[in-house]
Amino acid sequence: MTKARDLSNIISGGFTESDIPNLAASKITSGTLDNARISLDEAEIPSLNASKIGAGTLADARLPSTALNSNVDLTNLSASNLTSGTIPTARITALPAGVGGKVLQYVKSQSGNFDASQGNWNVTSTTPTSTNITASITPTNSSSKIIGTGFVTYGADGSSITSFQFGFQIQRTSDNADKTAMTPGSFFGWDSEYNASQQTRWDVYRMIPINLYDDNHGTTSEITYRLFVRSGSGHQNRGGCMYLNLFEVL
Repeated sequence: MTKARDLSNIISGGFTESDIPNLAASKITSGTLDNARISLDEAEIPSLNASKIGAGTLADARLPSTALNSNVDLTNLSASNLTSGTIPTARITALPAGVGGKVLQYVKSQSGNFDASQGNWNVTSTTPTSTNITASITPTNSSSKIIGTGFVTYGADGSSITSFQFGFQIQRTSDNADKTAMTPGSFFGWDSEYNASQQTRWDVYRMIPINLYDDNHGTTSEITYRLFVRSGSGHQNRGGCMYLNLFEVL
C-alpha cells in the first residue's frame, strides 16, 4: 500500500482499530492519556516516589520494623532505645517487690547543740514532752518514703539513785504521728544507766542512736519532725541535739 493510499484511507475513514495495537508509543507526542488507559507494572513500584502517595493509609505490614507507629509502638518500645534525656519521676511507677529503690534527695539536719549541758531541753516528766529540736525535708514525690538515721545527745544530773532511764521519740508535726523507727510495738528509743551501788551524784552526758521512718506522708510540701523526750522515773533529761541524715527514697 502506497503512502498516498494510506492517506486516502485515513481521510475516508479507512483507519481502523486493528491498526492501533501496532501504533508505536513514540508517535504519541501530545495530549494526555486517560488513567484507565495506563497500566502500572509491579516492577515499577519500588521506584515510586513516596511524594506520589497523597491519600489513604499504609498497612502496618507494609512498614519496616524500624518505623515508629505512633502510640501503638511506644507501649512496646525497648528501653535500650532510650539513649538520652531524663524520664520524669511522675512517669515512673512503683518498683517491683525485691527491687532496690532510688534516693531522690538527701538532707543533713542538725538541731540544737552537741553539748548537752547547754540545756536545749530540761524534762523530768514521764510523759512524752515536746522540745524545740526539729528536722525538716520537702519531698519531691508524695509516694516516697522518708528515712532518717542519726543520734541524740543528752545529759542528766541526779543524786541518791541507782539508775537513769530516758526515752526519745520523733513525731511528724502535722499530725503528731510517731515516726521513730524502732522494733514494732516500741514507741521510744530507750537509753539507761544502772549501778547496783547507789550513787550520791550522777553527771551523765551521752549519745544515743535514733532513726526515723515515714512511709505515708503523702505530700510534696515541707515536713517537719520534732523530737519528744521523757524521763523514766522523774530524773532530769537535759539536751542536747538531734543530728539526722534524711533520705527521700522512692
